[in-house]
Amino acid sequence: MRSHFERGSTIPPERKQLPSEWRQPETRAVVLAFRQARAERAAAQAGLNQALPNCGAAIVQLEAERQRRAEAAERQAVLQQRALDHIPMAFGEWLQHSDHQDHSHFQRTADESWTAHRERILPLLRQIVSRLAPEPHPAEAIHVVTERCYAALKAQVAKHEQQAEDAERHALETVISTLIAELPQRLDDEALAFFRAVKADAENAQQAKQWVLEALSESLCRRLQEAGYTTPPTPERLDAAARRCYEPVMAQVAAREAQKQAERERAAAEDAERQRLLAVDLHALERDRAQWQMELEALQRARPPNAVQLATHWAGLTPAQAHRQTAHRQLEAVTDAFHGWNHSAASWFGLKRGERQEWEQRIQHAEDAAAQAEHDYAAAQQRFHELLPAARDAVQRQAEQRQQQAAALQQRIDECEELMNHAARVQFEARGQHLPQWPSSKPRPPTPRG
Repeated sequence: MRSHFERGSTIPPERKQLPSEWRQPETRAVVLAFRQARAERAAAQAGLNQALPNCGAAIVQLEAERQRRAEAAERQAVLQQRALDHIPMAFGEWLQHSDHQDHSHFQRTADESWTAHRERILPLLRQIVSRLAPEPHPAEAIHVVTERCYAALKAQVAKHEQQAEDAERHALETVISTLIAELPQRLDDEALAFFRAVKADAENAQQAKQWVLEALSESLCRRLQEAGYTTPPTPERLDAAARRCYEPVMAQVAAREAQKQAERERAAAEDAERQRLLAVDLHALERDRAQWQMELEALQRARPPNAVQLATHWAGLTPAQAHRQTAHRQLEAVTDAFHGWNHSAASWFGLKRGERQEWEQRIQHAEDAAAQAEHDYAAAQQRFHELLPAARDAVQRQAEQRQQQAAALQQRIDECEELMNHAARVQFEARGQHLPQWPSSKPRPPTPRG
Protein backbone atom coordinates (compact mmCIF):
# COMPACT_ATOMS: atom_id res chain seq x y z
CA MET A 1 0.00 0.00 0.00
CA ARG A 2 1.48 3.36 -1.04
CA SER A 3 1.71 6.35 1.31
CA HIS A 4 0.01 9.64 0.84
CA PHE A 5 3.25 11.23 -0.21
CA GLU A 6 3.81 8.62 -2.88
CA ARG A 7 0.29 9.12 -4.16
CA GLY A 8 0.80 12.93 -4.19
CA SER A 9 -2.10 13.55 -1.82
CA THR A 10 -2.15 16.70 0.27
CA ILE A 11 -4.74 15.29 2.64
CA PRO A 12 -3.18 14.51 6.01
CA PRO A 13 -3.49 10.83 6.94
CA GLU A 14 -5.69 9.64 9.69
CA ARG A 15 -4.23 8.85 13.00
CA LYS A 16 -4.03 5.19 13.65
CA GLN A 17 -6.40 3.95 16.31
CA LEU A 18 -5.71 1.30 18.85
CA PRO A 19 -8.30 -1.48 19.14
CA SER A 20 -9.13 -0.32 22.60
CA GLU A 21 -9.71 3.22 21.33
CA TRP A 22 -11.86 2.01 18.38
CA ARG A 23 -14.08 0.10 20.72
CA GLN A 24 -14.89 3.31 22.58
CA PRO A 25 -18.10 4.85 21.12
CA GLU A 26 -16.96 8.43 21.48
CA THR A 27 -13.64 7.93 19.71
CA ARG A 28 -15.29 5.89 16.97
CA ALA A 29 -17.94 8.62 16.44
CA VAL A 30 -15.26 11.29 16.06
CA VAL A 31 -13.34 9.20 13.50
CA LEU A 32 -16.49 8.49 11.48
CA ALA A 33 -17.49 12.21 11.49
CA PHE A 34 -14.04 13.16 10.32
CA ARG A 35 -14.16 10.66 7.48
CA GLN A 36 -17.59 11.94 6.41
CA ALA A 37 -16.39 15.59 6.44
CA ARG A 38 -13.36 14.64 4.38
CA ALA A 39 -15.55 12.87 1.86
CA GLU A 40 -17.86 15.92 1.59
CA ARG A 41 -14.84 18.13 1.09
CA ALA A 42 -13.53 15.92 -1.67
CA ALA A 43 -16.95 15.95 -3.38
CA ALA A 44 -17.10 19.77 -3.13
CA GLN A 45 -13.60 20.05 -4.59
CA ALA A 46 -14.60 17.76 -7.44
CA GLY A 47 -17.68 19.88 -8.16
CA LEU A 48 -15.56 23.07 -8.06
CA ASN A 49 -13.03 21.59 -10.45
CA GLN A 50 -15.83 20.63 -12.78
CA ALA A 51 -17.45 24.16 -12.60
CA LEU A 52 -14.18 26.13 -12.70
CA PRO A 53 -11.54 24.26 -14.57
CA ASN A 54 -9.15 27.31 -14.03
CA CYS A 55 -9.89 28.71 -10.60
CA GLY A 56 -6.91 31.14 -10.48
CA ALA A 57 -7.99 32.89 -13.69
CA ALA A 58 -11.50 33.24 -12.35
CA ILE A 59 -10.19 34.78 -9.16
CA VAL A 60 -8.11 37.29 -11.13
CA GLN A 61 -11.11 38.17 -13.29
CA LEU A 62 -13.31 38.67 -10.23
CA GLU A 63 -10.70 40.88 -8.58
CA ALA A 64 -10.48 43.05 -11.72
CA GLU A 65 -14.28 43.39 -11.83
CA ARG A 66 -14.37 44.31 -8.16
CA GLN A 67 -11.72 46.96 -8.66
CA ARG A 68 -13.54 48.38 -11.69
CA ARG A 69 -16.75 48.63 -9.74
CA ALA A 70 -14.93 50.27 -6.78
CA GLU A 71 -13.39 52.90 -9.07
CA ALA A 72 -16.76 53.62 -10.68
CA ALA A 73 -18.35 53.93 -7.26
CA GLU A 74 -15.55 56.23 -6.15
CA ARG A 75 -15.97 58.42 -9.24
CA GLN A 76 -19.69 58.52 -8.62
CA ALA A 77 -19.10 59.49 -4.98
CA VAL A 78 -16.68 62.24 -6.04
CA LEU A 79 -19.18 63.62 -8.54
CA GLN A 80 -21.93 63.41 -5.99
CA GLN A 81 -19.75 65.10 -3.36
CA ARG A 82 -18.86 67.87 -5.80
CA ALA A 83 -22.53 68.35 -6.53
CA LEU A 84 -23.26 68.46 -2.82
CA ASP A 85 -20.37 70.88 -2.22
CA HIS A 86 -21.67 73.14 -4.96
CA ILE A 87 -25.01 73.49 -3.21
CA PRO A 88 -23.71 75.59 -0.24
CA MET A 89 -21.63 77.74 -2.61
CA ALA A 90 -24.57 78.38 -4.89
CA PHE A 91 -26.80 79.05 -1.89
CA GLY A 92 -24.29 81.52 -0.45
CA GLU A 93 -23.96 83.34 -3.80
CA TRP A 94 -27.73 83.53 -4.05
CA LEU A 95 -27.89 85.02 -0.55
CA GLN A 96 -25.26 87.63 -1.40
CA HIS A 97 -26.58 88.72 -4.80
CA SER A 98 -30.30 88.39 -4.30
CA ASP A 99 -32.55 91.06 -2.91
CA HIS A 100 -33.09 91.18 0.83
CA GLN A 101 -36.84 90.81 0.33
CA ASP A 102 -36.35 87.47 -1.54
CA HIS A 103 -35.02 85.70 1.53
CA SER A 104 -36.71 87.76 4.23
CA HIS A 105 -38.28 84.57 5.64
CA PHE A 106 -34.77 83.37 6.47
CA GLN A 107 -34.11 86.39 8.71
CA ARG A 108 -34.45 86.36 12.47
CA THR A 109 -37.37 88.03 14.17
CA ALA A 110 -36.89 90.68 16.84
CA ASP A 111 -37.14 88.31 19.81
CA GLU A 112 -35.87 85.11 18.16
CA SER A 113 -32.68 83.48 19.43
CA TRP A 114 -30.13 81.72 17.24
CA THR A 115 -31.24 78.32 18.60
CA ALA A 116 -34.88 78.94 17.71
CA HIS A 117 -33.84 80.33 14.32
CA ARG A 118 -31.80 77.20 13.63
CA GLU A 119 -34.68 74.92 14.58
CA ARG A 120 -37.00 76.85 12.27
CA ILE A 121 -34.67 77.15 9.27
CA LEU A 122 -33.02 73.70 9.19
CA PRO A 123 -36.14 71.81 7.91
CA LEU A 124 -36.54 74.33 5.09
CA LEU A 125 -32.88 74.06 4.14
CA ARG A 126 -33.05 70.27 4.30
CA GLN A 127 -35.93 70.28 1.81
CA ILE A 128 -34.05 72.64 -0.50
CA VAL A 129 -30.87 70.55 -0.34
CA SER A 130 -32.85 67.31 -0.91
CA ARG A 131 -34.36 68.76 -4.10
CA LEU A 132 -31.04 70.05 -5.39
CA ALA A 133 -28.88 67.05 -4.43
CA PRO A 134 -28.37 64.26 -7.06
CA GLU A 135 -29.79 60.78 -6.46
CA PRO A 136 -29.06 58.90 -4.41
CA HIS A 137 -28.31 61.25 -1.53
CA PRO A 138 -27.36 59.73 1.84
CA ALA A 139 -28.99 61.28 4.88
CA GLU A 140 -25.63 61.97 6.49
CA ALA A 141 -24.42 63.90 3.43
CA ILE A 142 -27.68 65.85 3.26
CA HIS A 143 -27.27 66.72 6.95
CA VAL A 144 -23.70 67.96 6.44
CA VAL A 145 -24.66 70.08 3.41
CA THR A 146 -27.63 71.46 5.30
CA GLU A 147 -25.38 72.47 8.18
CA ARG A 148 -23.01 74.19 5.75
CA CYS A 149 -25.90 76.02 4.11
CA TYR A 150 -27.13 77.14 7.50
CA ALA A 151 -23.64 78.33 8.41
CA ALA A 152 -23.57 80.47 5.25
CA LEU A 153 -27.10 81.66 5.96
CA LYS A 154 -26.22 82.49 9.57
CA ALA A 155 -23.17 84.48 8.48
CA GLN A 156 -25.27 86.39 5.95
CA VAL A 157 -28.04 87.02 8.49
CA ALA A 158 -25.50 88.16 11.09
CA LYS A 159 -23.87 90.44 8.51
CA HIS A 160 -27.22 91.91 7.55
CA GLU A 161 -28.17 92.38 11.19
CA GLN A 162 -24.83 94.05 11.89
CA GLN A 163 -25.30 96.38 8.91
CA ALA A 164 -28.83 97.16 10.04
CA GLU A 165 -27.58 97.75 13.58
CA ASP A 166 -24.80 100.03 12.34
CA ALA A 167 -27.23 101.96 10.16
CA GLU A 168 -29.67 102.21 13.04
CA ARG A 169 -26.93 103.32 15.42
CA HIS A 170 -25.75 105.93 12.91
CA ALA A 171 -29.32 107.12 12.45
CA LEU A 172 -29.82 107.30 16.20
CA GLU A 173 -26.57 109.25 16.60
CA THR A 174 -27.67 111.66 13.87
CA VAL A 175 -31.11 112.06 15.41
CA ILE A 176 -29.65 112.57 18.90
CA SER A 177 -27.17 115.17 17.63
CA THR A 178 -29.91 116.96 15.69
CA LEU A 179 -32.26 116.93 18.69
CA ILE A 180 -29.60 118.32 21.04
CA ALA A 181 -28.53 120.93 18.47
CA GLU A 182 -32.12 122.08 17.94
CA LEU A 183 -32.89 122.34 21.66
CA PRO A 184 -32.19 126.10 22.00
CA GLN A 185 -34.62 126.85 19.14
CA ARG A 186 -37.31 124.33 20.10
CA LEU A 187 -37.47 125.08 23.83
CA ASP A 188 -40.26 127.60 23.52
CA ASP A 189 -42.91 128.49 26.07
CA GLU A 190 -45.01 125.46 25.13
CA ALA A 191 -42.11 123.03 25.69
CA LEU A 192 -41.24 124.67 28.99
CA ALA A 193 -44.89 124.43 30.01
CA PHE A 194 -44.77 120.67 29.28
CA PHE A 195 -41.73 120.19 31.54
CA ARG A 196 -43.35 122.28 34.27
CA ALA A 197 -46.53 120.18 34.02
CA VAL A 198 -44.49 116.96 34.25
CA LYS A 199 -42.70 118.23 37.32
CA ALA A 200 -45.95 119.35 38.92
CA ASP A 201 -48.02 116.21 38.15
CA ALA A 202 -45.38 113.59 38.94
CA GLU A 203 -45.45 112.06 42.39
CA ASN A 204 -41.68 111.95 42.65
CA ALA A 205 -38.55 112.71 40.66
CA GLN A 206 -38.26 109.14 39.33
CA GLN A 207 -41.73 109.26 37.81
CA ALA A 208 -41.04 112.65 36.25
CA LYS A 209 -37.83 111.29 34.74
CA GLN A 210 -39.71 108.27 33.34
CA TRP A 211 -42.29 110.53 31.69
CA VAL A 212 -39.59 112.67 30.14
CA LEU A 213 -37.79 109.54 28.85
CA GLU A 214 -41.01 108.32 27.25
CA ALA A 215 -41.51 111.67 25.55
CA LEU A 216 -37.91 111.60 24.29
CA SER A 217 -38.38 108.04 22.97
CA GLU A 218 -41.48 109.10 21.04
CA SER A 219 -39.62 112.09 19.63
CA LEU A 220 -36.69 109.91 18.54
CA CYS A 221 -39.03 107.37 16.88
CA ARG A 222 -40.82 110.14 15.03
CA ARG A 223 -37.53 111.61 13.83
CA LEU A 224 -36.34 108.18 12.66
CA GLN A 225 -39.53 107.70 10.67
CA GLU A 226 -39.10 111.14 9.14
CA ALA A 227 -35.54 110.14 8.19
CA GLY A 228 -36.85 107.02 6.34
CA TYR A 229 -36.36 104.25 8.93
CA THR A 230 -39.70 102.47 9.03
CA THR A 231 -38.56 99.73 11.41
CA PRO A 232 -38.39 101.10 14.95
CA PRO A 233 -35.34 100.22 17.05
CA THR A 234 -35.51 97.83 19.94
CA PRO A 235 -36.95 99.20 23.19
CA GLU A 236 -33.63 98.73 24.98
CA ARG A 237 -31.70 100.68 22.33
CA LEU A 238 -34.36 103.36 22.17
CA ASP A 239 -34.34 103.71 25.97
CA ALA A 240 -30.55 103.99 25.97
CA ALA A 241 -30.72 106.73 23.30
CA ALA A 242 -33.39 108.57 25.30
CA ARG A 243 -31.24 108.37 28.43
CA ARG A 244 -28.34 109.85 26.48
CA CYS A 245 -30.56 112.79 25.53
CA TYR A 246 -31.99 113.21 29.03
CA GLU A 247 -29.09 115.03 30.68
CA PRO A 248 -28.51 117.57 27.84
CA VAL A 249 -32.24 118.19 27.52
CA MET A 250 -32.71 118.76 31.24
CA ALA A 251 -29.61 120.97 31.33
CA GLN A 252 -31.03 123.07 28.48
CA VAL A 253 -34.42 123.19 30.20
CA ALA A 254 -32.80 124.30 33.46
CA ALA A 255 -30.76 126.93 31.62
CA ARG A 256 -33.84 128.20 29.80
CA GLU A 257 -35.84 128.23 33.02
CA ALA A 258 -33.02 130.13 34.71
CA GLN A 259 -32.98 132.56 31.79
CA LYS A 260 -36.76 133.01 32.01
CA GLN A 261 -36.50 133.50 35.78
CA ALA A 262 -33.70 136.01 35.30
CA GLU A 263 -35.83 137.84 32.72
CA ARG A 264 -38.77 137.88 35.11
CA GLU A 265 -36.57 139.09 37.96
CA ARG A 266 -35.00 141.70 35.70
CA ALA A 267 -38.45 142.89 34.59
CA ALA A 268 -39.61 142.98 38.22
CA ALA A 269 -36.45 144.86 39.21
CA GLU A 270 -36.94 147.30 36.35
CA ASP A 271 -40.55 147.83 37.37
CA ALA A 272 -39.54 148.30 41.02
CA GLU A 273 -36.82 150.72 39.93
CA ARG A 274 -39.35 152.60 37.81
CA GLN A 275 -41.74 152.81 40.73
CA ARG A 276 -38.90 154.00 42.94
CA LEU A 277 -37.93 156.65 40.39
CA LEU A 278 -41.54 157.75 40.11
CA ALA A 279 -41.62 158.24 43.89
CA VAL A 280 -38.39 160.26 44.01
CA ASP A 281 -38.70 163.89 45.26
CA LEU A 282 -36.65 165.87 42.75
CA HIS A 283 -36.74 169.09 44.78
CA ALA A 284 -35.39 167.32 47.89
CA LEU A 285 -32.61 165.81 45.80
CA GLU A 286 -31.83 169.26 44.40
CA ARG A 287 -31.54 170.67 47.94
CA ASP A 288 -29.30 167.76 49.02
CA ARG A 289 -27.10 168.23 45.97
CA ALA A 290 -26.72 171.96 46.67
CA GLN A 291 -25.84 171.23 50.31
CA TRP A 292 -23.22 168.64 49.31
CA GLN A 293 -21.86 171.02 46.69
CA MET A 294 -21.35 173.75 49.31
CA GLU A 295 -19.66 171.26 51.66
CA LEU A 296 -17.35 170.19 48.85
CA GLU A 297 -16.43 173.76 47.97
CA ALA A 298 -15.82 174.57 51.64
CA LEU A 299 -13.62 171.52 51.96
CA GLN A 300 -11.64 172.55 48.89
CA ARG A 301 -11.25 176.15 50.14
CA ALA A 302 -9.97 175.08 53.56
CA ARG A 303 -6.17 175.14 53.78
CA PRO A 304 -4.44 171.96 54.79
CA PRO A 305 -2.61 172.03 58.16
CA ASN A 306 1.14 172.62 58.44
CA ALA A 307 3.33 169.86 59.93
CA VAL A 308 5.60 172.44 61.67
CA GLN A 309 2.66 174.21 63.22
CA LEU A 310 1.12 170.95 64.32
CA ALA A 311 4.41 169.76 65.86
CA THR A 312 4.87 173.18 67.53
CA HIS A 313 1.41 172.91 69.01
CA TRP A 314 1.95 169.35 70.21
CA ALA A 315 5.36 170.18 71.74
CA GLY A 316 4.11 173.39 73.42
CA LEU A 317 6.97 175.31 71.81
CA THR A 318 5.14 178.63 71.46
CA PRO A 319 4.13 178.92 75.18
CA ALA A 320 7.65 177.84 76.21
CA GLN A 321 9.13 180.49 73.95
CA ALA A 322 6.76 183.17 75.29
CA HIS A 323 7.51 182.12 78.88
CA ARG A 324 11.26 182.28 78.12
CA GLN A 325 10.97 185.75 76.66
CA THR A 326 8.87 186.91 79.63
CA ALA A 327 11.41 185.48 82.09
CA HIS A 328 14.28 187.22 80.30
CA ARG A 329 12.39 190.52 80.24
CA GLN A 330 11.66 190.19 83.94
CA LEU A 331 15.34 189.41 84.60
CA GLU A 332 16.43 192.42 82.55
CA ALA A 333 13.87 194.64 84.34
CA VAL A 334 15.03 193.47 87.80
CA THR A 335 18.69 193.86 86.78
CA ASP A 336 18.11 197.38 85.40
CA ALA A 337 16.20 198.35 88.54
CA PHE A 338 18.99 196.98 90.72
CA HIS A 339 21.61 198.91 88.76
CA GLY A 340 19.53 202.07 89.10
CA TRP A 341 19.18 201.55 92.85
CA ASN A 342 22.85 200.61 93.18
CA HIS A 343 24.00 203.90 91.59
CA SER A 344 21.70 205.95 93.73
CA ALA A 345 22.68 207.65 96.97
CA ALA A 346 20.61 205.21 98.93
CA SER A 347 23.20 202.49 98.42
CA TRP A 348 26.25 204.59 99.36
CA PHE A 349 28.50 203.82 102.27
CA GLY A 350 26.79 200.49 102.70
CA LEU A 351 23.54 201.90 103.94
CA LYS A 352 20.32 199.82 103.67
CA ARG A 353 22.05 196.49 103.64
CA GLY A 354 18.69 194.70 104.00
CA GLU A 355 17.41 196.25 100.80
CA ARG A 356 20.51 195.05 98.97
CA GLN A 357 19.83 191.53 100.11
CA GLU A 358 16.27 191.81 98.91
CA TRP A 359 17.52 193.02 95.54
CA GLU A 360 19.91 190.12 95.36
CA GLN A 361 17.11 187.69 96.18
CA ARG A 362 14.90 189.21 93.53
CA ILE A 363 17.71 188.97 90.99
CA GLN A 364 18.40 185.35 91.99
CA HIS A 365 14.72 184.50 91.72
CA ALA A 366 14.55 186.13 88.26
CA GLU A 367 17.68 184.28 87.18
CA ASP A 368 16.19 180.97 88.41
CA ALA A 369 12.98 181.69 86.55
CA ALA A 370 14.94 182.53 83.38
CA ALA A 371 17.01 179.34 83.73
CA GLN A 372 13.84 177.29 84.21
CA ALA A 373 12.29 178.98 81.18
CA GLU A 374 15.41 178.14 79.14
CA HIS A 375 15.22 174.55 80.29
CA ASP A 376 11.51 174.32 79.40
CA TYR A 377 12.20 175.91 76.00
CA ALA A 378 15.01 173.42 75.28
CA ALA A 379 12.74 170.54 76.28
CA ALA A 380 9.99 171.92 74.03
CA GLN A 381 12.44 172.14 71.12
CA GLN A 382 13.48 168.53 71.69
CA ARG A 383 9.86 167.42 71.78
CA PHE A 384 9.27 169.44 68.61
CA HIS A 385 11.96 167.53 66.71
CA GLU A 386 10.68 164.25 68.07
CA LEU A 387 7.05 164.98 67.17
CA LEU A 388 7.74 166.47 63.73
CA PRO A 389 7.67 163.08 61.82
CA ALA A 390 4.42 162.13 63.56
CA ALA A 391 3.02 165.56 62.71
CA ARG A 392 3.96 165.05 59.06
CA ASP A 393 2.21 161.65 59.08
CA ALA A 394 -0.83 163.20 60.71
CA VAL A 395 -0.87 165.97 58.11
CA GLN A 396 -0.61 163.34 55.35
CA ARG A 397 -3.49 161.38 56.88
CA GLN A 398 -5.58 164.51 57.21
CA ALA A 399 -4.87 165.36 53.58
CA GLU A 400 -5.87 161.85 52.52
CA GLN A 401 -9.01 162.06 54.66
CA ARG A 402 -9.86 165.39 53.06
CA GLN A 403 -9.35 163.84 49.63
CA GLN A 404 -11.53 160.88 50.60
CA GLN A 405 -14.19 163.19 51.97
CA ALA A 406 -14.05 165.26 48.80
CA ALA A 407 -14.24 162.11 46.63
CA ALA A 408 -17.15 160.77 48.70
CA LEU A 409 -18.96 164.08 48.38
CA GLN A 410 -18.28 164.20 44.65
CA GLN A 411 -19.51 160.61 44.24
CA ARG A 412 -22.62 161.44 46.26
CA ILE A 413 -23.21 164.46 44.06
CA ASP A 414 -22.71 162.42 40.87
CA GLU A 415 -25.04 159.69 42.08
CA CYS A 416 -27.58 162.31 43.06
CA GLU A 417 -27.37 163.93 39.61
CA GLU A 418 -27.69 160.52 37.93
CA LEU A 419 -30.68 159.66 40.09
CA MET A 420 -32.23 163.05 39.37
CA ASN A 421 -31.77 162.57 35.62
CA HIS A 422 -33.24 159.04 35.66
CA ALA A 423 -36.09 160.05 37.94
CA ALA A 424 -36.83 163.15 35.89
CA ARG A 425 -36.84 161.15 32.64
CA VAL A 426 -39.15 158.50 34.07
CA GLN A 427 -41.48 160.99 35.70
CA PHE A 428 -41.70 163.25 32.70
CA GLU A 429 -42.16 160.28 30.36
CA ALA A 430 -44.98 159.09 32.57
CA ARG A 431 -46.54 162.56 32.35
CA GLY A 432 -45.80 162.96 28.65
CA GLN A 433 -43.79 166.17 29.21
CA HIS A 434 -40.45 167.34 27.91
CA LEU A 435 -37.42 166.34 29.96
CA PRO A 436 -35.57 169.39 31.40
CA GLN A 437 -31.80 169.63 31.32
CA TRP A 438 -30.31 169.67 34.79
CA PRO A 439 -27.22 171.89 35.20
CA SER A 440 -23.97 170.13 35.89
CA SER A 441 -22.45 170.66 39.33
CA LYS A 442 -18.82 169.85 38.77
CA PRO A 443 -16.53 171.21 41.53
CA ARG A 444 -14.93 174.57 40.80
CA PRO A 445 -11.23 175.07 41.45
CA PRO A 446 -10.63 177.22 44.54
CA THR A 447 -9.74 180.87 43.95
CA PRO A 448 -7.03 182.67 45.92
CA ARG A 449 -9.74 184.36 47.98
CA GLY A 450 -11.75 181.17 48.39
